[in-house]
Amino acid sequence: MGEAAVKSHMKSKKHVDAVKGTFVLGRSEQPCSSGAGDIRNYVASNETLAAEVLWALKVILSHYSYKSCEDIPELFKRMFPDSQIASKFSCGEKKCAYLACFGIAPYFQRKLTDEVTKLELFVLLFDESHNKVTQTKQMDLHVRFWDAKNSRVQTRYLTSVFLGHATADDLLEKIVSYLDSIKIQKSNILQLSMDGPNVNWKLHELFQELISEVDENAPILVNVGSCGLHIVHNAFKAGSKASTWSIQEVLSSLHWLFVDSPARREDYTEITSSVVFPIKYCKHRWLENLPVVVRAQEIWKEVTFYVTTVQRSSKYSVPTSKSYKTIRDSTQDPLMPLKFAAFESVAKQLQPFLVQFQSDSPLLPFVASSLEKVIRGLMKRFVKADVLQGASSAVKLLKIDFKKRENCLDVEKLDVGFVAATKLKRIASSQENQ
Repeated sequence: MGEAAVKSHMKSKKHVDAVKGTFVLGRSEQPCSSGAGDIRNYVASNETLAAEVLWALKVILSHYSYKSCEDIPELFKRMFPDSQIASKFSCGEKKCAYLACFGIAPYFQRKLTDEVTKLELFVLLFDESHNKVTQTKQMDLHVRFWDAKNSRVQTRYLTSVFLGHATADDLLEKIVSYLDSIKIQKSNILQLSMDGPNVNWKLHELFQELISEVDENAPILVNVGSCGLHIVHNAFKAGSKASTWSIQEVLSSLHWLFVDSPARREDYTEITSSVVFPIKYCKHRWLENLPVVVRAQEIWKEVTFYVTTVQRSSKYSVPTSKSYKTIRDSTQDPLMPLKFAAFESVAKQLQPFLVQFQSDSPLLPFVASSLEKVIRGLMKRFVKADVLQGASSAVKLLKIDFKKRENCLDVEKLDVGFVAATKLKRIASSQENQ
């Protein structure tokens, strides 16, 4: 069934009557009546229904497919032949999907929206991305609030809306429409949490205008900037490209040279006696490529030997792909292992920040000091110590002029990382001995 068909079915009298019945987990084993228009028509007892709901929750939380439930009733009957509940258990593929979509999900969503409507202040989070299945843009909405019952900050998924065009006006219309549908006061929103595209900043501006029109005394939305994780990722990406070392092309080509090519993999293994291959490079998550560059360093000698062998030996065919040409040229660069090591060194310096703040915990008060620590650590690589000491605050740190030669270290004193520096010394030493 398509989305339209499901929505149409949900409005039908048969569906409405089927979900009218209520159940409570843990009730004693009692046969249900067979009244018309009651969910109890479809279950043998409350305890059997409770078992089926618990199994549906297990399927959801463990990311099982609904198809995996196909033979579960028969399996449970064989496993527990003396159980009355197992003998009546009938949560197969379709029933599990129905329980999840039309029973469990609406229940929790209703509880959440009831709780959110009572909040005085909360944060609304949104993020849009392309949905390849529906071929539309999918915008996920989350809510973050203080849970007084459990004394902690909660971040919960609200809903997803789908769009064709995704201008700031389109996003605003969808968000407002949903908030109105669940009767949430827009003036209770403390902050819009988002990443950095310009369309999101425009939405932030429009949303503030809307709140001010509704309530002149409504508080101004807290603006803490866009997602720090995106900024750190993109800063590392910009720095890597500015080096002109072509690290991205080399790491990506390493993977594509051998993936889906049994012949090249066999030749590589025969030539190098190694079965260790490159890891896939991700263009969108630069710092997630730390294992990729570590693997590249581990196998670089083997890759160089492979390229040299196929170039000289008539036994092996020379690949004609763009990936091979990139790798062939990079193996001629004696500084490539050093570049890999420098790339790894900087990535390791930034990784702890990304790990720490990739969390639902309320860590915003620590972002500024952590970013200052990261920036100061990176500047130590090329800025003189006395200049850094004079920059006692984050504001002063950002005002350091890198264009002034007197603020920067000499080239010989640049910190490219211990491993890269060691490799550089070896290369320099070998050249002197020649």
